[in-house]
Amino acid sequence: MDFFKSLIFKFALFVMVFYIINSFLERESWIKEFGVFKYSLIFKSISIIFFLLLFVFPLYILSSGIYQNNILIVLLVIIFGGISSISTLFEAFGVKGSYDEESVTLKTPWGGTKTKSLKELEYIEFKSISKVWKLKFYDDTIINLSVYLGGVGNFIEFVQDAILNCYEYDEEN
Repeated sequence: MDFFKSLIFKFALFVMVFYIINSFLERESWIKEFGVFKYSLIFKSISIIFFLLLFVFPLYILSSGIYQNNILIVLLVIIFGGISSISTLFEAFGVKGSYDEESVTLKTPWGGTKTKSLKELEYIEFKSISKVWKLKFYDDTIINLSVYLGGVGNFIEFVQDAILNCYEYDEEN
C-alpha cells in the first residue's frame, strides 16, 4: 500500500512541476529570430528527462527485479510512459520549420514536410485544449503549430499584422 501512496504522491508532484514548466515553455514561443520554428533547449532537455524517467528508469527497475510484486505497474509505466516519452523526443528533435512573407514550412516526424503559400491561407484558429494554432489552407491542408514551438508567437503576430495591413490598404483604395 505504501508503494501506491508513493506513486500517487510522485504523480501529483509531476503534474505540479509540469504546470510550472508549462508556463515557462509558453513564453518560448516568442523567440527573437524571425522566420524560424524550433523548440527551445529547455523543451529538449525536458523531453530527455521525461524519456529517462518514464522509459529508461522503469526498464532498469524491471531488469533489476526490485519490484517483483508490482511488475504489472512497472510494465504499464514502460508501455504508456515509453510511448509518450518517445513521441515527445520525436517532437522536440524532429519538428522544425520556417516562414517568410510568402510561405510557411513545417517538417514533422508525423506528417513530413508541408510548405504552403500564405496567400492560400483560409483561416487561423487557436485550439485551447491541445494548445495549437491550426492553419487551414484553401486546398484543405492543415498545419498545426504548437504554442511551445519557438517562433510561433512571432509568426501569429506577423500574420495578424499582414491581415490588418491588407484591410487598411483595401479601405484606402
